Amino acid sequence: MRIIVLLALICASAVTVQGRRGRRVKREWAYPPLYIEENESGATFVEKRITQAIKSSNPEVKQYVIKGKPVDDGMFEIKTDNEQIGWLWQKLPVDREVQDKFTMELLALDAYGEQVEAPIPLYVNVLDKNDEAPVFVPQSLIANVQEDAEAGFTFHKVRAEDKDSKTDHNNVIKFTKIAGSEVPAGDCFKVAANGNIEVIGGLDAEHIPRITFRVKAEDRNGINGNTAEATVSVDILDANDHAPVFVGEPYTVNIKETSPLGFKAFQIKATDEDVGINSQVSFKIVSGNDNGHFAMVSYPGDGGNSVGELTITKELDFETPPTSYSLTVIGYNAEATNADDVNFQTQTTILVHVEDENEPPVFQGTPYTATVIENNITKTQNLDVKIKAIDYDFGGQHVTYSLQEDEKWFEISQDGTLKTIGFIDREDPRVDQDTSIYKLVVQATDPDGKFENAIVSIKVIDDNDNAPEPYGGGWECSICDRLAENETVTDVTTITVMDRDSMENGPPFTFDLLPNSKYEIQPVDDVSAMVTTTESRLDIGVYEEVVIIKDSSKGKIQTATATLTINVCSCETDGTPICTAVGAIYVNSASTPLIIGIILAILLLVVLVLVAMSYQRKKSTDVQKRDLLLDDDDVRDTLRDYHDQIAVRDAQAQVLPETGIFQLPGV
Repeated sequence: MRIIVLLALICASAVTVQGRRGRRVKREWAYPPLYIEENESGATFVEKRITQAIKSSNPEVKQYVIKGKPVDDGMFEIKTDNEQIGWLWQKLPVDREVQDKFTMELLALDAYGEQVEAPIPLYVNVLDKNDEAPVFVPQSLIANVQEDAEAGFTFHKVRAEDKDSKTDHNNVIKFTKIAGSEVPAGDCFKVAANGNIEVIGGLDAEHIPRITFRVKAEDRNGINGNTAEATVSVDILDANDHAPVFVGEPYTVNIKETSPLGFKAFQIKATDEDVGINSQVSFKIVSGNDNGHFAMVSYPGDGGNSVGELTITKELDFETPPTSYSLTVIGYNAEATNADDVNFQTQTTILVHVEDENEPPVFQGTPYTATVIENNITKTQNLDVKIKAIDYDFGGQHVTYSLQEDEKWFEISQDGTLKTIGFIDREDPRVDQDTSIYKLVVQATDPDGKFENAIVSIKVIDDNDNAPEPYGGGWECSICDRLAENETVTDVTTITVMDRDSMENGPPFTFDLLPNSKYEIQPVDDVSAMVTTTESRLDIGVYEEVVIIKDSSKGKIQTATATLTINVCSCETDGTPICTAVGAIYVNSASTPLIIGIILAILLLVVLVLVAMSYQRKKSTDVQKRDLLLDDDDVRDTLRDYHDQIAVRDAQAQVLPETGIFQLPGV
């Protein structure tokens, strides 16, 4: 056991302590750390006194007290002897690997239990014993190395931990490989004192994929220390030291020119004697694919399961040379560390023949464009375009042209010329109204019925054959019959118009009202105008104003009239029109001459009626005068007839039973 020499340092200071008897003592004291050895695990412990004495130079100190968790836990106590010396006693065993230091508070008291020194900390340090053996870190016992690693190459490090302190190298570990422990038997690895593992022999992953050996760890740097042993497992990783081998060479394939994009045209296979990722073969085309028609899709697999598929990435055309391709393909290990090493790549050739197929004709000189005029003088217009389609199959085939069955405006001749057979209407829904383009579909067909369509974009030159039209809801409105307070003008409504012709024959539009109108009109933008009035009072009623609208064509101008209906109403105080009774008063202020004509016609009709009535009255007077001139015989005959009629009616009369009143026939 080591002999520990302790020095106690006691210094005076200006700390004042008030004693029980009123004396004031200025003093400061300190005490150095104490040391104890840790106890061996499993050994019987007997409490013992720590050899370092605790003594204050103050003669008033009669006893010492310690406080803190170690005291509460029963680990330590302090006893004061007759000479006022304090001795620290260890009551329980200690383990440095669990706790290497204890801290308590030391108090010095007088005979009355009063403090005569300021409390100071008391430290107890635990001295280490080499009672812990090294423990290997499990992860460090597993390693791997490439089979082509050269001798002397360090690839891994074994690690172990020791809970002891570094005192006397208690936790300094030395590693050694146990001789003859390699499985399979051999001597491929060396372990250095610091745990580094290096290669010293040849490795072969294909034959020995894993090697194990035993390693020893000893603390105290390998001098009479505690030891531990463990097994190290090293996986030998395959190095890419074999080139792929193609299966089934030579490769030749026939592909139809009509094969779609993505078509899997051909498949090749390759093997590799390596293992793992180094046996997985990928494929790529390195030459012969200048036009980019082909690609290789790789499906790497372990051992002999790697497959490469030749796919179509660009359309083939037998009529466009070449008709055969010689593709150079390499097989290589894409994930290997030496993937670019040509020594471990294999090359092969795929010979591709393109087969002729009957395909639709091919239009030449597309896209096609032409121009026609709307409302041309004659139905027939020859278009300034000629359609041409060629069929190269089988030495060239005859091509016929046709249009869709419902085509009513155009026809095509077999030499590819186009002409109109009817008047063109640009405003027809089949014409794009924004671009004035009519898309004519032309079909080219070969003798076997294979066909292809082409679009002829025909620009229709617009004729200004449509007048502007009212558009939107501003053409009927309601206003107050008087100007609002502090206002000089009333905004009646905003009207908008449209034109079915092209923009060249449409806006900007001009707006006018008939002369003597109570309203004014001013343009707002190219298609709208604001109607206003400065009249302070208007008669309540429904008024129709004629609006004259003109478009802005550079050629002929189209003029139209439209009716603006204005409801003039009485208003609420907030200016809201009240128009419930306005419908009974309907006036067309723009038709005053017509109203005057109607009034004159009514007056004329009244005069004619009066004349007719005067004539009828004169005629009745003449009849009466003629009756006065009848002879006596006529009078007698008339009276006789009258009496006969009365007699017959009386005979047919009957009494109504309910009332007792006579009722004549037909009454």
